[in-house]
Amino acid sequence: MIMIKKQILIIIFSLLFSIINAQTNKYFGSAIIQKGEYFIKLTGSNLYWSCSKDNTKVDIKQNKDKIMFIPAGKGFYYIKLSKSSYYLLFSKQNNHLSISKLNKSNNQKFKIVRVAKSKFQFITSNNFTINFAVKPTKIGKTTANSFGHQPKTGYLKLGNNKNQTFEIINAKTNIKLE
Repeated sequence: MIMIKKQILIIIFSLLFSIINAQTNKYFGSAIIQKGEYFIKLTGSNLYWSCSKDNTKVDIKQNKDKIMFIPAGKGFYYIKLSKSSYYLLFSKQNNHLSISKLNKSNNQKFKIVRVAKSKFQFITSNNFTINFAVKPTKIGKTTANSFGHQPKTGYLKLGNNKNQTFEIINAKTNIKLE
């Protein structure tokens, strides 16, 4: 009987500790992504994550590349570009995103946070969100920022835009994660 009471106390203590930790960590509870390949789509568009031609960064384009989420522990994932075998990497110095071979550093760890049904944010280990940026286009002698029409291309950058969301789509079934 005493042994059962001790076990119950241990369980209660563990639950309380988890609840306290969850309230202090803004991004507690990263989404659980099953093993497989996925497409990542900018919400409300027909633009997808795609490896750049020179394999140095991830662009946003109409053509889509498969992405894999590799568990990195403590709710983080490494984000692997399937066709190139490179992983997403961020630089804390200039808030820049690029890709590189897997080095298992904190700069390659991301949380995937469900913010609404079928809408996700990608959060770095230093709490920046991955955002979409439109590539400026030349029109005559001026540079336009593609406002007022659907951009056909862009790139990923780090920022604090908490409204920026992405859809994760299973590459095999073409079904969005909810």
